[in-house]
Amino acid sequence: MDIDAFVTQIKELLFQRGLSSEALVERAGKAALDYQHGFKEGGDLQSSSLRALADALNAEWLLVPTEHLRDVRRMLDQKGAMPDYSAPTAAELYLKSLPGATEAGDE
Repeated sequence: MDIDAFVTQIKELLFQRGLSSEALVERAGKAALDYQHGFKEGGDLQSSSLRALADALNAEWLLVPTEHLRDVRRMLDQKGAMPDYSAPTAAELYLKSLPGATEAGDE
């Protein structure tokens, strides 16, 4: 993941959680300051800082295999996570499975 995408994710989580940057600093303490300085100065972040940021954002770090990344991103973007209203319901499938059931267009 490139740095810009990571920063965007942090900003999106702040927005979703209704938190300001100041609130993040208050919750995560030194870790948030390390994060801010690390990205502005191009430095590395320690895993403890990243863990504290995740905790402050009520989030969790997760390694996603590359082959599943697109699906995970789609789900997180809420695309593909919505019900498919065009799909038949369980009741419709059951009724179609009964002996003598006809398709709607077969009448």
